[in-house]
Amino acid sequence: MVHITKHAWIAGIVGLVAVAAAMGGTTTLYPTGDAYLNYDSPNANYGSNSTLKVGWDEDAETEDGEIRNTVIQFYLDPTQIPPGAPIVVARLYVYCYSDGQSGGDQYMEIQYGYLELPWHEAEVTWNHRDEALGWWWTGDDETERGGLSDKVEDANSPTTLGQYGEQHEDSWVCFDVTDTVAEWVENGVPNYGFLLWSEDATLDGTRVIADFRARESGVQPYLYIEWDNTPPTPNPMSFSVLPHGISPSAIAMTATLATDTQSLPVSYYFHFVGGGPGGSDSGWQAGRDYTDDGLAPNTQYTYQVRAKDARENVTAYSPEASAYTWANVPMAPMLWGATQTTMKLAMNEMPPYENPPYTLHAIRCIATLPPDPAWLNQYLTRPGGHSPVEEWRTRADWGTVLVQGLKAGTRYTFAIKARNQQNVETVFGPGASMWTQPAVAVVWGDMNGDGAVTFADIDPFVAALAGYEAFAATHPADNWFAADCNCDGAVTFADIDAFVACLGGHCPCQAAPTAP
Repeated sequence: MVHITKHAWIAGIVGLVAVAAAMGGTTTLYPTGDAYLNYDSPNANYGSNSTLKVGWDEDAETEDGEIRNTVIQFYLDPTQIPPGAPIVVARLYVYCYSDGQSGGDQYMEIQYGYLELPWHEAEVTWNHRDEALGWWWTGDDETERGGLSDKVEDANSPTTLGQYGEQHEDSWVCFDVTDTVAEWVENGVPNYGFLLWSEDATLDGTRVIADFRARESGVQPYLYIEWDNTPPTPNPMSFSVLPHGISPSAIAMTATLATDTQSLPVSYYFHFVGGGPGGSDSGWQAGRDYTDDGLAPNTQYTYQVRAKDARENVTAYSPEASAYTWANVPMAPMLWGATQTTMKLAMNEMPPYENPPYTLHAIRCIATLPPDPAWLNQYLTRPGGHSPVEEWRTRADWGTVLVQGLKAGTRYTFAIKARNQQNVETVFGPGASMWTQPAVAVVWGDMNGDGAVTFADIDPFVAALAGYEAFAATHPADNWFAADCNCDGAVTFADIDAFVACLGGHCPCQAAPTAP
């Protein structure tokens, strides 16, 4: 609601909006019919009058005073406004040349609504919308005539006319009728025009009836409409960052920034076209980024993106774009059956580390102890040798490999990496280690290699329990493998009792040694 004083005859008058961008359209329409309705002369037609009137006069010689309403109709030409086009702005302008007030603190509210029944300019009166039909189906109460009943729907807040001043004569009054015109154009509600009336005024004994120019005057009312029926650009939509894997279970993507000059904000919709399990659409969202998660490893997923503006103008989908999730990082391999120069290796997979059977893997020796330059940081080949270049194979192709050309008494550590169908590699998984058999026969417990188990072997045995690296640093000339007195393939505290037995000449381990 806008209140008008002598310093501002009416607020809310706005200039015409600049011509809309080519993405939408504008039009200015003029009435196909207008008239005012006179309660005091309920059967009089004013369709040819050059004046439109709204308001009332409490001093008139009638029981309720004089009441004036105005009806105005426009033809919404489908060649000018595309049917269904989303309406951005609609404004009704009527030219007021006198508000009929004489001073004081008077004001009047002019309300508008849209009519739900047809009428004819040359026949419409307070009582009838044409010669034969009344305004309402039953309406005996003449105060319910003149367009005011359940057959008119209220729209936005009323415009308020305040105290009249000479400097404010001849001004346009503007009504925001966007919602009403949208009902007509977008939703197919029948267009029977507007009704202007006044239900609220503060009076001091003088008439409060505003006079407006009718279409016959040459200063016609007009209806300015702006619509937007064009989607954002680019159209079709596109990706600024194509879908790409960011983990074994997720793919991320980014839409191109969509622009729209009329109907912001813009929203984006990422569509899962097809591929592996777990793919899903984003739904409409404000952001340009989308991550689809809960996906299968090393599996292809295909997406499109589109955009829409606030008026539900939707672009075409972008071309399809596909990506693979990453492969899972492989588990440590299985190692067994070591000799002095060989050991067996096979891949090992179990939940949650599985990859599809087409996933390729490369196997590398990541550590040796003592150092073996021939194998350190070299890749395993299918025949069991080593190479500085990766050899990529599926798990089935690798099968069981007999690793050959190893050094006796040396610990070898192998790890595996994988790559997906787009050649994106994982890091190496955890390593698995195994010792080759020592080069010479071992007397269990004979740590110093003098051919007998004596008390002189106690200190080196204790040092061996700390691990090979610590033992080699303090006892480089002694035999760490001899500490495996129970022959279980490892030097641990479980060897203490067996070592004590060996000191007594009853060593429990008689079989050939197995390197830990």
